[in-house]
Amino acid sequence: MSLLLLFFGCAEAPVGFSSVEGVGMLGLSPGGTMYLCGTGENTEQSRWLLEQDDGDWMSSDGLWSLSFEQQEYELQDAEQNAWQGSIAPFTEGGLFDAVPEGCRSGAILAEGELYGTWCDGLGAFSQVEPVDPVSGEPEQLEVQLVSDMDYRFTLQRLP
Repeated sequence: MSLLLLFFGCAEAPVGFSSVEGVGMLGLSPGGTMYLCGTGENTEQSRWLLEQDDGDWMSSDGLWSLSFEQQEYELQDAEQNAWQGSIAPFTEGGLFDAVPEGCRSGAILAEGELYGTWCDGLGAFSQVEPVDPVSGEPEQLEVQLVSDMDYRFTLQRLP
């Protein structure tokens, strides 16, 4: 009986996305990868979150931490500001990544909208947008920087 309770007590992170008010978009892939994409003035807040031994998630620099309870989550920044929300499943789209400048860039395709950022590895971030309209569940996306339309790279869909 206790083994059964232990099994059901350990919830895996759900797959999907959630809007984080005032910050951006959170995306989770079926492979257990998590990305917080900062939008607008929060582009520099974009981070990949890694699962910790205790089951919570944290960015490598400690800027963001996240915990789950079923489909619900609590996201905290380094200053202990907190956001709560729930994860909506992807009906199409998904989570994408690329490493064009030695820094892992990411994008979330959800509800026909792309939320993505590029980073240069030195602390500079920029929003990306698709080169062509996107829909469905593409395996890859060609994107360009909003700040430099000549800079393009391809993001790969994560499993």
